[in-house]
This record gives sequence, structure tokens and C-alpha cells, in this order.
Amino acid sequence: MSEIEKLKEEHMQALTAYEATVQNLNAKVEALAAESARLKSEIANITFMEDEVFFNCDRRAQEVMGRIVNVKTPATDAVIADMRDTARNELYQEFVKRARLAGMSDSDIVSVFEATDALLHCAEQLRSGKGAA
Repeated sequence: MSEIEKLKEEHMQALTAYEATVQNLNAKVEALAAESARLKSEIANITFMEDEVFFNCDRRAQEVMGRIVNVKTPATDAVIADMRDTARNELYQEFVKRARLAGMSDSDIVSVFEATDALLHCAEQLRSGKGAA
């Protein structure tokens, strides 16, 4: 196989992976949009309910409030969990990178204050875009 053929194959694999990622993200966006629409619909039940009706109709008020309390958002929850996992991994990677740059090793002992300060610094670096993922 020639060098060009190898590069072409690598690019095709990368393109296939990219397309799968885009499809996955589109599916998540669609699920989030559907949840958002359901939430807006439920909230509209309260928004457009007259105060007199809301306060004088205990059963209806309880029914509406019960629906709001029990609204499930599995796609939103999954996306948020994924974002938290990604953020945790990025923070860990940034912390390890900064510790190595500071000449620290796994056997070094630091105080809780020092560790907290370092983690906050790493988080700030990531937020500012200066951290290396």
C-alpha cells in the first residue's frame, strides 16, 4: 500500500468517525429540544392559569405542580453527566500537567489548602482557554 493510499484510508476512517460523532450530537440535540418543548408546555399550564383558578382549585393546582415536579429529563441529565465527566477529566489532566511542570512527583505530600488552590488555578486556566487538554 502506497503512502498516499495509507493517508487516504486514515482520512476516510477519521471522516467516518467524525460523521458518527455529528450524528450522535444531532440525536442529543433533538432529544434535548423535545424535552425542552415538553417542559415549556408544562410550564405554560401554570403561566396561563389565572391566579384565582390556581389558588381556589386545590386539585388542579396540585395536579399541575405534581406534573412539574415529576418532569423527567433523561437526555438533559445524560448530556450534563457527560459534560461533568469531561470537565473532571480535563481538570485532572490539567492538574497532573501543572504538577509535573512544578517538578512534583506522586510521592510529594501537599496540604488540602495547596491542593485546593492548585485545582482552582487549573479550573481557571481551563475556563480561560489557557489549559492544555
